[in-house]
Amino acid sequence: MVRMLSALVIATAAMAAVCVTPAGGQSPNRDRKEHTVIILADTYFPDTVYAAIGDNLRFVNESAEAHVVSAVAPAWTTGIIAPGTEIVIGIASWMEGAFYGNGDRAFRGEISFERSPLAD
Repeated sequence: MVRMLSALVIATAAMAAVCVTPAGGQSPNRDRKEHTVIILADTYFPDTVYAAIGDNLRFVNESAEAHVVSAVAPAWTTGIIAPGTEIVIGIASWMEGAFYGNGDRAFRGEISFERSPLAD
């Protein structure tokens, strides 16, 4: 039992540090600015990410359920993000706009290439 638990902890830690190329997305860029979006039970925080093309976007799933972040037009998805894990994607030029949680559009986030209102 202890070995099984240890293996589970190691596997979970490895998954938490994973960087992936999402379906329709691009690989993370190691030398670019990184933005973090926390996935909660019914919202994203922050719900708008002010980014530049080539920046990285880290989705951290702090909810109790697996989550998929996706956009419709143009289409991209993170794939499944298990509870307590995270995924990093590179932001491509065509990814600006709305993204949704778990395909049901119950809640929404957005990637914007405009200057952040807090930057001034």
